[in-house]
Amino acid sequence: IVPGNGSGAVHEANFYAALAADLRACVVPPLAEVVVAQMPDPLRARMSVWLPHMRNALRCDERTLVVGHSSGAVATMRFLERWPLGGALLVLMSVMCGVDGTWHL
Repeated sequence: IVPGNGSGAVHEANFYAALAADLRACVVPPLAEVVVAQMPDPLRARMSVWLPHMRNALRCDERTLVVGHSSGAVATMRFLERWPLGGALLVLMSVMCGVDGTWHL
């Protein structure tokens, strides 16, 4: 789960913990891992920071289902422009401009 920006305590914010619990309990066959990602640079949400984090630290690839919320949804779309994912669920995708001017949709 890639959260929206500004979520300092991601596990306590919005719907993230409940969704993670539901995914762990209800998905058949069980997912190998459910991660509620604490993103670096959570206030500015720069693409130049988030995309490498998704690719390298979270290891998002063609076997990964990403749930992106708000700016996390934008990051997921930008990730898909460069690399494949197994799937993407976009929740309340925001239209925004990051500090580095690259998040426009």
